[in-house]
Amino acid sequence: MWIVEIGKQSEKFLDNNSPDIRDIVYDKIRNVIEWLENKNNLIVDLKKLKGAYLGFYRIRAGKVRIIISIDKINHIIKIQNINFRGNIY
Repeated sequence: MWIVEIGKQSEKFLDNNSPDIRDIVYDKIRNVIEWLENKNNLIVDLKKLKGAYLGFYRIRAGKVRIIISIDKINHIIKIQNINFRGNIY
């Protein structure tokens, strides 16, 4: 079982935007969890980041980008940041 931790900045983004965006973000996180557990053969748009974001991953969800860290040992996904494509990096 995976634990998902959401940072304050990510919570604020989700609270300030439409429920549709929130649903898309949650669906993408669910897909990553299923992919990590090998429950299905989903193609997950997960990219390992470089530079200042070394150790983090990016998920694309339409115009929204989700920056996460994955702790495979403790089964924790931490959502570091969520924002629109032009504002995230």
